[in-house]
Amino acid sequence: RPAVKNLLEILSEWLVFRRDTVRRRLNYRLEKVLKRLHILEGLLVAFLNIDEVIEIIRNEDEPKPALMSRFGLTETQAEAILELKLRHLAKLEEVKIRSE
Repeated sequence: RPAVKNLLEILSEWLVFRRDTVRRRLNYRLEKVLKRLHILEGLLVAFLNIDEVIEIIRNEDEPKPALMSRFGLTETQAEAILELKLRHLAKLEEVKIRSE
């Protein structure tokens, strides 16, 4: 059976709902931005050490652990570097990475 509520109760419930919805949306966006920032930090390390990174990728049988140990990268960062095509890795621009 539907409950009978006055205007104040309806508005206060709606405000609670709205606040929770906005908070969840902002937390989701913040998480997304922080993950992207984490990956960009790894790409910046790769750019600053581009020759060594390319050498590791070409010569190592397992380049991910080698990148992680040599540069202190996380698994996510190392995977992001390895997923880049070599020509993109060579063309990485520090300014572009920093601006993003």
